[in-house]
Amino acid sequence: MNKRRYSNRRRKNILRVFILLMTIIITVVMWRTIKIDVQVGELTLPKILQSEKSFADTSGEWNLILVDRNHYIPNNYQVELTELSNGKKVDSRIYPELQQMFNDARAEGLALFVREGYRTTEEQQKIMDEKINEYEKQGYSAKEAKKRAEKYVAIPDTSEHQLGLSVDINADTDKCSSEKVYQWLDENAYKYGFVKRYPEDKTDITGISNEPWHYRYVGTTVAKIMKEENLCLEEYLENPNFFYSRIVMLFRKQREANLRMEYKTDSLLVHLARAGDEDACEKLVKKYYSSIYQYCLLHINDPYEAEDLTQEVFTRFFSNLYRYKEYGKVKNYLYTIAGNTVKNYYKKKKDIPSEELLKSEDCSKNHVEELGVRLTIEQAVRKLPEEIRETAVLYFFQELKQREIAELLHIKLSLVKYRIGRAKELLMKELEVKKDEEL
Repeated sequence: MNKRRYSNRRRKNILRVFILLMTIIITVVMWRTIKIDVQVGELTLPKILQSEKSFADTSGEWNLILVDRNHYIPNNYQVELTELSNGKKVDSRIYPELQQMFNDARAEGLALFVREGYRTTEEQQKIMDEKINEYEKQGYSAKEAKKRAEKYVAIPDTSEHQLGLSVDINADTDKCSSEKVYQWLDENAYKYGFVKRYPEDKTDITGISNEPWHYRYVGTTVAKIMKEENLCLEEYLENPNFFYSRIVMLFRKQREANLRMEYKTDSLLVHLARAGDEDACEKLVKKYYSSIYQYCLLHINDPYEAEDLTQEVFTRFFSNLYRYKEYGKVKNYLYTIAGNTVKNYYKKKKDIPSEELLKSEDCSKNHVEELGVRLTIEQAVRKLPEEIRETAVLYFFQELKQREIAELLHIKLSLVKYRIGRAKELLMKELEVKKDEEL
């Protein structure tokens, strides 16, 4: 009986010790996790809560910085501000587009103004406190009032207004209705790089209720995509690869549009020049003289001779305008004349052009500088067939696109690529030969 009592007592003692040890271990772990700081006799917020705060990524595009209740503005974030006529301020980088948007809206009879622009942390906190106080006066508890306020007011240091990239736009209701202003902004703001930041159908994503007055600058290209795809900023940033491809496509379309506009302008100038308009002739010369002169200089390596040849090119161009085909490009037509003019020049001289070596990245930086070889074009060009030499000059010196060279020389794009590659190979071989000779 005594043995049984002793055994039971022993088990109880062991259990007590085990419980005590576990209590100590748990207490230590919790203490290390929470790490309560004591400052002036008062307890600060546990650091474990502070560590949950994540900051917005400001290393990428400045116009695409995402701030919300999960992404706080970094403490070191700085912004250069421009003051508006009513005293409000915005990021200086968005001011030109914002002003243009307002000018165009006012030209259509709308009366609008920026009610809110940049805010400091203190100003944002004041707005939040006022909203919470408003709900508390309605009978809500402090906790519930804060919860309701955060649906309409951003938590301090999570507001886009603190970036200077957002504006609240309102109507002067004495002159026009808010509905007209909001409708115009909804239809046109993206053209100036602004998007409705908190639309009604995106509340579950943004966490902010519908704000038809709140517009955020993201840039014209991104704004166009967000408008067409019906995206909020969070959705856009979720798939950057897809939208990068869209951006590339938009840039390509814009470039094509610019080229079409250039063609229309040149076509008009040619028509006027044919009719004897001297001003049109002068504009064509000013537009392309530098390019043609550089082309001739690269082949001739004599500024005086190059200038004479350039004048000859334009003389032949204007004297043969009746041969110019409307579907062609003036630039290509001029390069064709310049190429023939240079060929005729060397037929008379019975010589080969001499210039510095083509400074392609592959040939110049990686080999010429490393090997210490300084070949001139007079040495290098002798190893290139005529058609390859012409393609190389157009590509490396005139900086024409491969497709443009194909159109200019009336050859396939694949052939242009071959000639450029072949030119590099021959020049590289020449470099190696020169290196061996020096050794």
